Amino acid sequence: MAADKTGKTKRRDYLRKIEEEVQALWATKKVYESEPDLNKPKYFLTFPYPYMNGRLHLGHAFSFSKCEFTARFQRMLGKNVLMPFAFHCTGMPIPACADKLKKELERGDSRTDGSQFKILLDMNVPENEVPKFADAQHWLKYFPPIAKQDLVNLGVAVDWRRSFITTPANPYYDMFVKWQFHHLIAQGKVKFGKKYVIYSTLEAQPCSDHERRKGEGIKPQEYTLIKLRIQEPYPESLSILSGKPVFLVAATLRPETMYGQTNCYILPTGTYGAYLMRNNEVFICSERSMSSMAYQDLTITNGKFDKLLEVQGQNLLGLKLSAPLSKYETVYSLPMLSISMNKGTGIVTSVPGDSPDDYAALCDLQKKPQLREKYGISEEMINYEAVPIINIPSIGDKSAIILYEQLGIKSQNDRELLEKAKDLAYTKGFSEGTMLVGHLAGQKVSIAKNLIKKYLIDKNQAFIYYEPESEVISRSGESCIVALCNQWFLSYDDENWRRSVSDHIAKNFKTYNPFVMKEFEDTVNWLGEWACSRQYGLGTQLPIDKQYVIESLSDSTIYMAYYTVSHLLQGESLTGEHPGPAGLTPEQMTIEVFDYIFTLSDKIPEGLNAEVLNKLRAEFEYWYPIDLRCSGKDLIRNHLTMSLFNHAAIWQGRSDMMPRSFYCNGHICFNEKKMSKGEGNFLTLAGAIDKYGADATRIAIADSGDTTDDANFTDTVANSAVLKLFTLHEWIVDTLQTVDTFRTGDKNFFDLSFENEINIAIEKTRTAYENMTFREALVNSFFDLSSKKEEYRIFAGGYHKDVYFRYLSVQLLLLFPIAPHFCEKHWEVYQEAQGITRSFIVFEPFPKVSSPVSHLLARQLGYIRFLLKTARIANEKAVKKAKKSPKKSVVYVSSDYPQDLQRIMNLLNDYYYGNPNPDHKEYINLIKKLNLDKAATQKAMQFASFIVSEFKERGIEAFELRLPFDESGMIEIIRAYALQELGLEEIRIENKSESTENQQVRDAALPGRPQFYFYDFR
Repeated sequence: MAADKTGKTKRRDYLRKIEEEVQALWATKKVYESEPDLNKPKYFLTFPYPYMNGRLHLGHAFSFSKCEFTARFQRMLGKNVLMPFAFHCTGMPIPACADKLKKELERGDSRTDGSQFKILLDMNVPENEVPKFADAQHWLKYFPPIAKQDLVNLGVAVDWRRSFITTPANPYYDMFVKWQFHHLIAQGKVKFGKKYVIYSTLEAQPCSDHERRKGEGIKPQEYTLIKLRIQEPYPESLSILSGKPVFLVAATLRPETMYGQTNCYILPTGTYGAYLMRNNEVFICSERSMSSMAYQDLTITNGKFDKLLEVQGQNLLGLKLSAPLSKYETVYSLPMLSISMNKGTGIVTSVPGDSPDDYAALCDLQKKPQLREKYGISEEMINYEAVPIINIPSIGDKSAIILYEQLGIKSQNDRELLEKAKDLAYTKGFSEGTMLVGHLAGQKVSIAKNLIKKYLIDKNQAFIYYEPESEVISRSGESCIVALCNQWFLSYDDENWRRSVSDHIAKNFKTYNPFVMKEFEDTVNWLGEWACSRQYGLGTQLPIDKQYVIESLSDSTIYMAYYTVSHLLQGESLTGEHPGPAGLTPEQMTIEVFDYIFTLSDKIPEGLNAEVLNKLRAEFEYWYPIDLRCSGKDLIRNHLTMSLFNHAAIWQGRSDMMPRSFYCNGHICFNEKKMSKGEGNFLTLAGAIDKYGADATRIAIADSGDTTDDANFTDTVANSAVLKLFTLHEWIVDTLQTVDTFRTGDKNFFDLSFENEINIAIEKTRTAYENMTFREALVNSFFDLSSKKEEYRIFAGGYHKDVYFRYLSVQLLLLFPIAPHFCEKHWEVYQEAQGITRSFIVFEPFPKVSSPVSHLLARQLGYIRFLLKTARIANEKAVKKAKKSPKKSVVYVSSDYPQDLQRIMNLLNDYYYGNPNPDHKEYINLIKKLNLDKAATQKAMQFASFIVSEFKERGIEAFELRLPFDESGMIEIIRAYALQELGLEEIRIENKSESTENQQVRDAALPGRPQFYFYDFR
């Protein structure tokens, strides 16, 4: 808990009281309700609406915080900011959960772990209300208002008038989605046909990204299934299949290598089935893979399979096989212990000349007679020579064998080395390789691959088969397969459509991160046909085929445009049950009306109030396009890129309507672990606010990270934020009671230097907010500035009144985007103390520097810090050596470098000046060219290394031969403090060129590097 040492939560509770007071004030004044203002530049930013099958959690708050902090900062820059928020209900998860609960209630087993009933109880749903959730529509009524309240409690700057839910429960939004798809259909971008899709057999429909518990972004992957015919007579374990053509079927990504087959592999402990297929053929494979084949038009009845028998892998070893394209008439089935029954078919065709894994497994059998004996494998079955099938110029003709030997692989257990060998063989084989055998000998592998695949399929020796690229789990908890379905899909692979999006990304789009930009560029080319309809779930009916509803990613691509007018269409109701201020009913929202509002047509529809339509259109024209959209990086490969595509389609040729920037962050961990309800490492947004308060939660979120790497929210930072805020509160209260006693009049060095530090903080914080690096903004605006304020107080011996108020105002303004409640409340305190008429900090501009930042003042203050640090270290060494404390000290300074060191400085300056890519080790060669003696060379090397390290920190000023200020003067300024700090009675300042004492210490002094000598120990 955010508590003090006695376990009380007084600090947190006090801050929470401030937050509630400020939130009520904002609501009363409607400070975040934004209207068009032609005298101000606009800034429109959005966040992907969260799915309403539960409470908002820390992950939602983390991603949304990027919008929230930016919205407040942009408002401080004088912009008219609009940040709306809505709630997503489309798709399968809500009805699936409702159906699950309904079945639990009917069976009477609703109390078990993992039940939907218990999940809802864990969300703090009252027990007597849980049964209502068996109706999917109840979810739409229950969770959105709770999510809104949680966000209000966080203090977000949202215009809540514009909020809505999706699905036909909101008829206005329903009509908007129909309008969007009307245009996509008219442009030929929505098509129908059989497509391979990730599929949920439990729900009997495709499973899109938002309907998955695991596996977002995973697509179907194509394999070629090779048919290895079992030669008769069949062994006793397969005798029931006599008379039928029986095949082991092995999945491969490399059909061009089938010329090199010498055997195939079976998992001895695996369970396999024999299944009757079309043409009376029998396939032997894993049941998991057959479950997929059944949905890919490969079995007699779609969605079903006929299992003739079950057989253990042990009983499939030693089979005589006919392998397509192999030079050997007969190959055998051999054991391999590393086969996964959860990938492919459980059967692996073997090409030891080209596959390091296959060669390693074959070598193990050849070297280990006990292993062969265990599985009944004779020498005849393994006495096969690897076949050279592909020449790789940089490796050779038998790449697997060559790499096996070069990398020192000993067995199939050397997984890391085998992965390296496999990567080299496969990558170079495809990009560089040339076929050595077959009817395409001499052809590049990259060209031959698909031709050989087609040849095998035409000869009925292979067929196409799909699996997910990796595991996909639906929200119903089912492991998904790939199915060949009749499906409506969006043709994102259309080259003209793709080009229009690529051009926008290249010319007019910002992502704040080069990695994110590369992801968008890749995704535009990767994104293909996308299944956009479902037969089960909540959503808008597809206008062209009303037995389908539009899936949850496809109805969520341009809804940002709907925000601009939602408050006028549906009032302040989430569902639009009554017409809003525009007075238009859902039925009146025709294609023509939306076309006019969203500028696709200049023709005002007849029979409607032109003034109303013009107001709606003016709202859209003022706010659009969106300036920023923030999201987790996982949405790049679906929602975010689809949003770009759909904007390009609806507003064809209108670059002024395209989104201007997207910001993407990583996921968030809680106390360095992935959030998991099952492991108890999970925090809802409401839970975080209850535990730490809103501002401390926001500070901990800002501190957790800004890159696409996973961020880390910690208890330690959140609790520390409570303490820091409360400490600042107490400091403000205490200092304002004595502010009239503070110094006035002329300002001393420390007053001026602290004002300069404040100006530096303003510039650094502004840059951080502009770059959306909020941890830097927090550090510069709060952590560092607070510590510098304390340093100023100590050095100056107290505050100058004007400097004090300058700090207080800037501190509150800089921190406001991150901790707005605290800053709003104490802005009132600040204004009262200054006798300023009350105004809200939410309307205040971002602070400006009081004067240009003085680099000289910053260096002088930095020198004083270094001086004191040097003095403390030297003092500690002196005390440790003498076992007594010194009472006097001499500090030696130097105005110039010795001639030999000046030569090194000039040498380095000449090399680094104007060199954009210097080699920081080049100083070694530069020194060697001087031909110094051994001792001088060693001294020069040490000095050059030191100056290069200084250059890395300070830039070209590291090569200055003289400081731009008087060191003695700086020491004089800090002398009184240094005497007290070090417990000394006297500090003398001497220039080393004018002194003859303490030569070793004196000679070490250089410009900016004073040296201390202590004496008079007592």
